[in-house]
Amino acid sequence: MTTSIKMAGKLALLASMSIGMNMAAQAQSTEIMAVDEKVKAKITENMSKSVPGFAIQYISHTPAEGLYSVQVEQGPKVFVNADGTFIINEQGQAIVPEDGTFVAWMDPVQRRVEEEIKRMAETTLNKIPDDELIVYPAKGEKKGQVYVFTDVDCGYCRKLHLEVPKMNEMGIEVKYLAFPRSGPVGASADKLARAFCAKNRGEALTELKNGGGLDREVCAEHPIQEHLKLVRAFGLSGTPGIFLADGTKIAGYVPAEELARRLKI
Repeated sequence: MTTSIKMAGKLALLASMSIGMNMAAQAQSTEIMAVDEKVKAKITENMSKSVPGFAIQYISHTPAEGLYSVQVEQGPKVFVNADGTFIINEQGQAIVPEDGTFVAWMDPVQRRVEEEIKRMAETTLNKIPDDELIVYPAKGEKKGQVYVFTDVDCGYCRKLHLEVPKMNEMGIEVKYLAFPRSGPVGASADKLARAFCAKNRGEALTELKNGGGLDREVCAEHPIQEHLKLVRAFGLSGTPGIFLADGTKIAGYVPAEELARRLKI
């Protein structure tokens, strides 16, 4: 008799748990559906407008009033305000729509710093003579140019370098500056010095990025120290560091097609 009572109690508990789970699932489903249709439409419109091809799977409430959870189709979950203009990713980083993509939000002080760096980069980089750079000229009509702070031993630098011929065919001139991540002394700086000391710098840099060229001469006259001063002035922390001619900074590797888009080519 006692066993039967215990069994009945367990069954009742399981039934209660099942009912609770079903009610929770229904509540969650109701919560997803309960988002105001005008809010859904506004979030969808602004996020899709900001990034073409952006698609939303569903939108639901969060415990924070005015903050919504958005599941991107074949993408991450993000959290947005009621009009989809301010977004937080799952890592807690604030991002905002800008120029057809999403970029990290910056506080006003940091934004002023970045604007000053942009002005400084535009003024400085465009005055550097080509004999202090490694230049891969555009094929045919020059439609734009980029400045790239590079390291020979950086994987993403090598990946970007593989796309230089494609960029040149698109009419993009690529101008390299030295950024040995280990500093002005060491193996990386030594390799970059070999490239800048070569008679054909473009050929030498390509050879070194492919793992060869170590038998090339290292000379005393090269601009690596001066380039590193710019690295510090521009607040670069990684390679490749890309700048457009107007001083716009692009952190890290981007493919040739994306660079062409940003150059409006």
